[in-house]
Amino acid sequence: MAVHSLMAKFLASDASSKLPAGTALVAAMTGLIVFLGWFVTQKWQYPYKEPYFRQPHGVAAAPHLEKTIMDNYERVGKKFTPIIFGSQRSKSLLESISLQLKNRFYRVEQPHADVLIIPPKFVDELKTHPHATFKPEGDVRFLPQYTYMGTLDGSADAAIIPAVRDVFTKHLARIVELMRNEAALGIEIHIRHPEEWTPILPVQTMVQIVAQVAGAYVVGPDLARTPDFLECSITFTSNCFDAAAALLQYPIWLRPLMQYFTPAISRCRDSYLKMRDIIKPLIDERMQLAASGKPIPRDLLALVMEYSPPHLRGDIDFQARNQLIIGMASTHTTSMTLTNALFDLAARPEYIEPLREEISSVLDGDRTIGSLSKNGLLKLRKLDSFLKESARFSPLNTTSFARGLSAPITLSDGTVLPRGTHLAAAAKPLSLDIEYYDQPKVFDGFRFARLREKTGNADRYQFVSTTVEAMHFGHGKHACPGRHLADQQIKIIMIHIIQNYDIRLRDGEGRPENQVMANGPHPDLSIPILFRKRGVA
Repeated sequence: MAVHSLMAKFLASDASSKLPAGTALVAAMTGLIVFLGWFVTQKWQYPYKEPYFRQPHGVAAAPHLEKTIMDNYERVGKKFTPIIFGSQRSKSLLESISLQLKNRFYRVEQPHADVLIIPPKFVDELKTHPHATFKPEGDVRFLPQYTYMGTLDGSADAAIIPAVRDVFTKHLARIVELMRNEAALGIEIHIRHPEEWTPILPVQTMVQIVAQVAGAYVVGPDLARTPDFLECSITFTSNCFDAAAALLQYPIWLRPLMQYFTPAISRCRDSYLKMRDIIKPLIDERMQLAASGKPIPRDLLALVMEYSPPHLRGDIDFQARNQLIIGMASTHTTSMTLTNALFDLAARPEYIEPLREEISSVLDGDRTIGSLSKNGLLKLRKLDSFLKESARFSPLNTTSFARGLSAPITLSDGTVLPRGTHLAAAAKPLSLDIEYYDQPKVFDGFRFARLREKTGNADRYQFVSTTVEAMHFGHGKHACPGRHLADQQIKIIMIHIIQNYDIRLRDGEGRPENQVMANGPHPDLSIPILFRKRGVA
């Protein structure tokens, strides 16, 4: 409206007495260009009807979404009940009527796009569809051309994903040894051996330990322990999300300019430049070893270089981006999943002894993790079950299965999803659905260990297994390729803590409520867990 009014004033004014004709024309054309730019960049609307819930733009939009959801719910009735964001006030609403919306399409306006939430019956139908991929969704959501989180041409993914799979399938025995050593060292540095109950903030502590453990198999333990590498790996993620959220407030045509006025973009760029400086000597050394035919250390960096296009293997800019992506994927989600499990264990001490007994049986009574192997980790079914149950109650994203459609798709019921559709599945409500779980709202740490005892269930109910009702790692073709490495990291750190420490919450406190952030619940940054060296009376 302001643009229309401005243009009308210019066109209606007396040019000879107000402004020179040329100035008036320039102003009018400028106003027209601004209006057209705004018009053509408005979010495309789906051509069919479904419940629609708007979310205000901005970094802290999620808490405001709830009021909008509640208002829509009161206005249009229960059939439009939203179940997307895990905010505190929407919990009872979610629990009471989410099933009524489970088999319907509906959409939510998020900062990057209108996202269509699909019924669960279509998840397996779409999980390997060639026109439903994560890349279009990720590019629009994370803006890699500005945030350094990936590459628009897909070359980063093409190098990283097969390299990560190689690490798990071909090099896991050596990787587990590296993880064991770094976990013990990281815990020694950040928790030590307190003989009195000592408060430790788990989110802040676990991210440091996880970054060090992950760095050991990514670039080698020496570099992984340096403050610059750890800081770069840890801070880039939050800077990237802040930067994307800030730029998404502007129309597409304005973002190339506004990137220079966005502090979080500057911080992303600083992380990128710092990572270039950190890994350049390592890249140069690897290229020289390759040229001379000498063996190259078999860490993830070397594998990513091997899978990179030949002209980019020694490219510092490209490899620095890759390292930032790996750090983001291997650090924050892993540390938050680990923190949730520790909160659940501290709040339910009855699980500690059974877990210790299982771990001791695998380690032959040894309290250290020096004898732990990849095969030993597979035997820890109770620990695996506890982690899966913790993730069921506290997924890091309320939605999962994010996809963007590169071509129209016709579903089995005849519904046509147009090209350009952004879609997702309501992962958290499904994980609490009585259709899939007996007593779904009861935390049962060994639920999945019992289920795996039944014939044919050994693989289905593992922590890393993905199904429609368990999408904390995604699902289908684009499920998290690094979830097996995350599984090893989390278990190794959990084992060391369970074997060597007593943990509990402060007197009178129960399991802390998760905090609502962006697209899902995250562990509370302000609540400590009390640690004490095991065996102290």
